[in-house]
Amino acid sequence: MHEDFPAKLRSFILRPAEAFKNVKDGNFRDAFLYYIILIVIYSVLSGIINYFRLDPVRESLNPALPVETVTYFDILSIFYGIVGWIVLFFLIGIILHPLILIVGGRKGIEQTFKSIAYASTPGFLLGWIPVIGIFFAFYGIFVQIIGISELHEISTKKAAFAAILLITLITGLTIIIGFFLLFAFLTAF
Repeated sequence: MHEDFPAKLRSFILRPAEAFKNVKDGNFRDAFLYYIILIVIYSVLSGIINYFRLDPVRESLNPALPVETVTYFDILSIFYGIVGWIVLFFLIGIILHPLILIVGGRKGIEQTFKSIAYASTPGFLLGWIPVIGIFFAFYGIFVQIIGISELHEISTKKAAFAAILLITLITGLTIIIGFFLLFAFLTAF
């Protein structure tokens, strides 16, 4: 069943299990295009919010900085944000898929990437909103669990375990990298 984009957004936020059933037989290209549209929306809206939120800070740091420089920086940050989210998409998929295999998922890496793309809907669509955006990012984890369960045809418990393993791995890697960077910084002086 083909849905228009706004209807698909609504269904992944309000009825994620049904939405994942509708895209189960879909292809990677459609899911990736959907993801690209979401990250462009998110990056532009985040860029606008950050521009207005950080504008007084920038002026106080360097009042002589030309307005054009600030504008170029803002545009570049939006571009780099988009590129970064694309890289993370593939990195997370490559890490998540073996975890899904461990818990019994056997439907292929394409289904894993589709679950990531569509589960990003709450976080990317509403995560840019200051203060409350974090709740939508956490809701995205719940949607991810539903997506893994539906697309890989495994229990919600197994899907949740794979998601928890992913979060644990990413958190652990972040802490280890942080310690290495801190150590490198402290020993440089």
